[in-house]
Amino acid sequence: TYQAMPSRGYTEMFRNILNHPNIEIQLNTDYRELLPDIKFDKMIYTGAIDQFFDYLHGELPYRSLRFAVPQYGIFPGRCPGELPQSL
Repeated sequence: TYQAMPSRGYTEMFRNILNHPNIEIQLNTDYRELLPDIKFDKMIYTGAIDQFFDYLHGELPYRSLRFAVPQYGIFPGRCPGELPQSL
């Protein structure tokens, strides 16, 4: 296979894709409201998977992840030191 950057960049590539007459973008829209009006073979859903299935099994745990950065603090009267990783 071959890989390359689009000759005019990704911004121009996506601008061309989104400006195609067969593509309609609807923001802040619940897809379920559109299902009766749109005929499609495949749909690209970019929302939360638990929301797609109407929270059938509740809110999935990945939505509650919290990322914490450890805080080592600065000791009074001393400059912060390096904390090297163990080998």
